[in-house]
Amino acid sequence: MAAFLLDKGADIEAVKPPAGYKPLHIAASYDKPEMVAFLLQRGAQANGRDFEERTPLHLVARLGFMPFRIERLPTLRSP
Repeated sequence: MAAFLLDKGADIEAVKPPAGYKPLHIAASYDKPEMVAFLLQRGAQANGRDFEERTPLHLVARLGFMPFRIERLPTLRSP
């Protein structure tokens, strides 16, 4: 579904109120490493911030997704 929406022009950096999450924030906060990888491959900004200046990696660390955090740390770091 995500690929279909992006292929049809959906904004990969769209902001979702009230927290200002972008798709990558949502995938990270729900512990979905496959979706995180997909979004990064499609151009999502790993260092994008929500309304509280949190990156997706901040959310992963705060929520305690340790295996995800260790596995994905290189791809979620700021360039």
